[in-house]
Amino acid sequence: MCTDHRRQLTTDEVGLIAQFIDVLPESERGVLQSQLEHASAVRGDSPIQVSLSVGSATRSSGLSDGPLPVAAQAWDGADYLGEVMLFLSDGRMSLLEFAWVTDERPTAFPPFDSIRFEAV
Repeated sequence: MCTDHRRQLTTDEVGLIAQFIDVLPESERGVLQSQLEHASAVRGDSPIQVSLSVGSATRSSGLSDGPLPVAAQAWDGADYLGEVMLFLSDGRMSLLEFAWVTDERPTAFPPFDSIRFEAV
């Protein structure tokens, strides 16, 4: 028996993904914004790693699979906490993840105001 573990994205998850989209070249924003409108979370086993499904939303043709070319570094003052990454698979958003470098595993994604977004 297969159980569907889909849920709506939280407001914070949507906001975080939107920040990634905002720093990308304009030519890629529309496709990813459309994907975000159709996105849901699947297999949300971790509060800092969310698998994404965008259904049959249009694929991005200009971005490679893997992490988006965006540096999203989380800071607490002068202390580096880690990096948030948004991954594509087959041209569609597939995973939102916080790769932390602190001694203790975080229980949530870092707050927006602690993340510095920059296209790379």
